[in-house]
Parts: sequence; structure tokens; C-alpha cells
Amino acid sequence: MAIEVHNIGTRVYSGGRIDTQGKFKYTYGTLEAGVHTPYVTNRHLAAVWLQADGGDTPGGVVDGTARDGSEMDLVETAYQADKFSTAIHWDGYGADHQSLGTMPTAPACTASGTTPSVSTGHPK
Repeated sequence: MAIEVHNIGTRVYSGGRIDTQGKFKYTYGTLEAGVHTPYVTNRHLAAVWLQADGGDTPGGVVDGTARDGSEMDLVETAYQADKFSTAIHWDGYGADHQSLGTMPTAPACTASGTTPSVSTGHPK
């Protein structure tokens, strides 16, 4: 499958999204996506991320633990270089927002693609 971005006007672009909300709920295991991101020259965002059903605070609990949900950015490429960001966000996007992330360099990631994945084990 390919999701393409097109310029449809001055500083207006179309894009796409794969959304499984209401169709699939992930609990434990490994999710993996083969991604070929374009070399970015205009701040387009090519990304692979996961979010809890209902957003990053679906239960409305804002207590610093992310126990009721988070947004996990596996790959976000909005930069003019072979680098990407990866992060986790929790407790909403307002005053209580918290996040932790990094921006590694990845030579040739836009030329050869990348395969981000996330694995979760069953709690013991």
C-alpha cells in the first residue's frame, strides 16, 4: 500500500492515514511497519505512531503515569536530513502534557526505508 501526498494548492497538501479505531484493538505482541519516507524538503510529516483508543487520556486520568493511554511516535520525519524523531506523549496536550523522546540520525533512511516496530509483553 502507498499513501501519497499531493500539493493541491498554495501551502495546501493532501495525504492519508490508516486508522483501525473501532476495528482492531492491540493489547500484547509486536507491531511492525515497513516504511519508505520521502526526503523532506517542505516540512511534510511522514509518520508511524500508535495511540490509545480514545486519545492519549481516554480515561481522563492525568496523573503522570500514562496508565490510561499515550501516543507513541515510532517514526516522525519532518526534517531535512536523514534523521527522525521518536517519542511518547501522555497526560494530554495541554498544561499537563508530558513527553520523552529522541532524534537519532539514520544515514540513508529516506533512500532505503526503515522498519519501526514496538513490542509489548504480557504483564506478569
